[in-house]
Amino acid sequence: MEKAKYYLSILLVTSFLFGATNSISKGYNEVEKLKKQAIQEFSSKRYHNAEELLLEVVQKDPHDAWFHYSLGISSLHTSSFERAIYHLHKAYELDAEKGVDKTFSYWLGKAYHQNHQFELAISEYKKYTGSLSNHNSEKQDVELLIKQAENGLAYLKQPSNMSLVKMEEGINSMYDDHSPIVANNGHTIYYTSKRGVGENLEQDDNGDYYEKVFAIQKNEMGVWGSPSFLTNRNSNVHHACIQLFDNERKMLVFNGGEKNSIQIVNKDLFGNWLVTDKLDAINDYKTDGHATISEDGKTIVFSKHVDKYKENGDLYFSELNSDGVWSKPEQLGSHINSKWDETAPYLSTDGTVLFFASNSDKSMGGYDVFKSEKKGTSWSEPINLGYPINSAYHDVHYQENKDKTLAVFASHREGGNGQLDMYMAYDVQMIKIVGSMAFHDGINPEDVSVYFNSFGENHRPYSASVKLNSDGSFEKELVSDNSYKVFVVHAGELMKEELIRLDRVIDKGSEINYAVQLPKEGVQLDKEFSDVVKMACEISHLEFDFNKSSLKKESFETLDLVLDQLKKDPTLKVSLTGYVDNIGQEKYNHALSGSRANVAADYLIMKGIKEDRVKVVEVGSGAGSSNKLEDSSPVHNRRTEVKLFVK
Repeated sequence: MEKAKYYLSILLVTSFLFGATNSISKGYNEVEKLKKQAIQEFSSKRYHNAEELLLEVVQKDPHDAWFHYSLGISSLHTSSFERAIYHLHKAYELDAEKGVDKTFSYWLGKAYHQNHQFELAISEYKKYTGSLSNHNSEKQDVELLIKQAENGLAYLKQPSNMSLVKMEEGINSMYDDHSPIVANNGHTIYYTSKRGVGENLEQDDNGDYYEKVFAIQKNEMGVWGSPSFLTNRNSNVHHACIQLFDNERKMLVFNGGEKNSIQIVNKDLFGNWLVTDKLDAINDYKTDGHATISEDGKTIVFSKHVDKYKENGDLYFSELNSDGVWSKPEQLGSHINSKWDETAPYLSTDGTVLFFASNSDKSMGGYDVFKSEKKGTSWSEPINLGYPINSAYHDVHYQENKDKTLAVFASHREGGNGQLDMYMAYDVQMIKIVGSMAFHDGINPEDVSVYFNSFGENHRPYSASVKLNSDGSFEKELVSDNSYKVFVVHAGELMKEELIRLDRVIDKGSEINYAVQLPKEGVQLDKEFSDVVKMACEISHLEFDFNKSSLKKESFETLDLVLDQLKKDPTLKVSLTGYVDNIGQEKYNHALSGSRANVAADYLIMKGIKEDRVKVVEVGSGAGSSNKLEDSSPVHNRRTEVKLFVK
């Protein structure tokens, strides 16, 4: 149906163009040539090019309804949904009587829909269906859009507690960027892009550059380097990465030069990815290049069309037997597969959860991400991940990292760079760091940058940077429930490095003050841990449950911060002082406080810190229950204080 609307719009616009140009005596002036180029790009579905040209056209000739109309349609295929609404309205305002209104309600409904104005979208869709006969096959397609818009209304009212962050500029482009894979716990990202690169900028039949696979890595400060190629930069076939598995030693890929096949590749000792299995048993003309494989490489789920001419696909699976032969593919079942399109599957590392994309009547528009859990040998009824993971347009290629602290996916939504962009999703809220920094004479704060890079065994991969204002202030949102290394850099030189830990935040809009203390010229920085980590909630102590000396998860994260600092600076020592609350007998509490300090000391020594650098403060020197934190709950008094100091 949308193709029919598209070609009708092309016909209307080109008819107008030829009528206009025939009225010109001979040749084209500058505006007319621009119009011709714009229509050529629009008719070839090169929407980014068309949008740029059409913007220039309507600036030079703002009273031309048809070019406002084609600009509105082009903007729907990039990420300029608000622009689409404006120019569609403008076209109707200028010339409603000459045909613009024949498809106006359909396209305006799409613009409202993709801009999450669902009630207005439903109203426009119903206007359009009212203009169609009962026998028109397009009516059913528009009714699906109405159902999806109704779903969108419901999902918007009950959003999930997820935070989304668009990947940085340079990773996302104005073209399709999709299929992100996070490796090395956030230090490497593989992804697929349709951006034009290299000397050979040939395009496929749809006017797109050929897809290529890129890898990008970040340094210790969290700065991403330049993308490198995993595939031939000048090849005239599509390549895409799909998934890492087998402890990141193997990758599932798509190769458009091998009869559109899914393949398994291995990395050799020189870093080259070499084909090891072409998966001939599942590759045929019906597969569409979307698949997922279990961590052990023995189960593969993929999408393919029921027949060569069916536009929508279903999900199938195949298993590797003991002889190394893949079984005949079987459908996952009617509760997973609908009469619409199911694609882009992903199996969790433990194989218990299947994510996939579908544009069914349970979507809120375009493709939505769904989740199904394995129950014995069968899969549960899929559930929509809801908003904000899903939007009113395409949301696909959803994957989680191994410890489920990060999900990545591709989405075409308002605020993106254009078409598909890659996003990171976290199950916690962001927290705004409101920072301040005092400087020595001769340093311009505006020449200073602050870098944040998450770290730790189970961190939530995230990095960010910010430049200081003229008064030394700055603001930056970071993922909460996370540990960060902070780097202060001036003119390419590191001025300070320290560690911070952010508590888990549930409510949106939370803020925390952060005062960065720079070392005075010629003076050694105070090494006490509570000064090194200066946040609204300091982490200069480890907390314990009542009557226990076993370390909590949060304590391990704090000790890892200490461990990192001790390993970096061999001049440092650490002191550990155990405290309890005032519940119970004093003699018992003193013994418990000493036990708590020794548990923390043993952890650091086990991790490689020499015993002479770890000092446990004796119980008789002020520990036990005699040192209570002010305005603190009992749990905060069951603690071990940690201080770093110079030898």
